[in-house]
Amino acid sequence: MPIEMILKQNYGIEVDVATDGKSAIQMVQNNLSKTCCQTYYQLVFISLSLDGLKSAEQIKLLRKSHSNKLTIFAMDHIINKQTVEKCKISGMDGILMKPV
Repeated sequence: MPIEMILKQNYGIEVDVATDGKSAIQMVQNNLSKTCCQTYYQLVFISLSLDGLKSAEQIKLLRKSHSNKLTIFAMDHIINKQTVEKCKISGMDGILMKPV
């Protein structure tokens, strides 16, 4: 079961799903620009399998413009030291192995 379904069904958390990393970043940026002091999105999961480490570069840009207002986790089915290091450098808060 996808993590968004688990979060919604088991915990009642409202979930938005983007089709790719670029769309997800755009959704977060649009949301952050609409709010003054608090973000609607509090947690973002980005699948590295879909976008590769381009997502890491997008997160780096997002962190520069919006600081640490939300928690961001990468997700991938293969995790190695290089992937973990790139995720840390980009400003992600952690990385989870699929399936969750």
